[in-house]
Amino acid sequence: MAEKNLNSADLNCAFCNYNNQAFPHYERYGQDNLSRFVVAETDNFLVKPDILPGNSDGRHVLVHPKRHVYNHAGLVGHSDEVGRLTYDLEQKFGPLVVFEHGGLQPGNNVQSVYHAHFHAYGGLEKVDVIAWMQYMLNGGLGSDEIYPYDIIPAPDFAFITNLSGRFNGIPYLYVEQGPWGLIVEDGEERMRSQITQRSMHLLFSGEVLDWKKIPESELLARESVRRIRNLIDFCQHGEYNAHTF
Repeated sequence: MAEKNLNSADLNCAFCNYNNQAFPHYERYGQDNLSRFVVAETDNFLVKPDILPGNSDGRHVLVHPKRHVYNHAGLVGHSDEVGRLTYDLEQKFGPLVVFEHGGLQPGNNVQSVYHAHFHAYGGLEKVDVIAWMQYMLNGGLGSDEIYPYDIIPAPDFAFITNLSGRFNGIPYLYVEQGPWGLIVEDGEERMRSQITQRSMHLLFSGEVLDWKKIPESELLARESVRRIRNLIDFCQHGEYNAHTF
């Protein structure tokens, strides 16, 4: 299928309209500009902080196309652009682990936001994330969440190339660390949302955190602001700070 121009947007999509989003918990701590911070940008892709970074030092960002599409597997023509962007991010944050829940249409259970985005985590050089995700998918998230997966080689720097070679037109979860990838094909669309966030928050903090609960949790709201502020300070000044609000 031919790729469309990557500048078209959906007026009802939160990712297409960052500037129109309201995050009241930012303002409570005098940080109302956080939603406008851009970590990096190319012609067709944008990098933003995750609203509740899994890594407590903030090294957790979201990379998404500016055009409203549902997965990265179909963006083969932009593989080099994403590869260069990922390389630049790794120069800043260290080796990255990439996660993507890829859907095919709005309304399924694979994504919380129906706009293609992948999570890029830094600070995991000493963690075998592929092994951790195997544990998570084998019941670590609960006995009712067991998802068959395959481990595949990931020889190319640009993860889209590795992913697209295995993409069968089925919703998926894809994880890549170094030369290896893990893929779950979710043909029945039974995979619950937030598997990446739930798994990685559990790895870092020993508990499952849900960014959707920020409005009702002062602790999560405060931690959201602290972690994003740490990330921004690192981007701007090259060092992490132990912010308190």
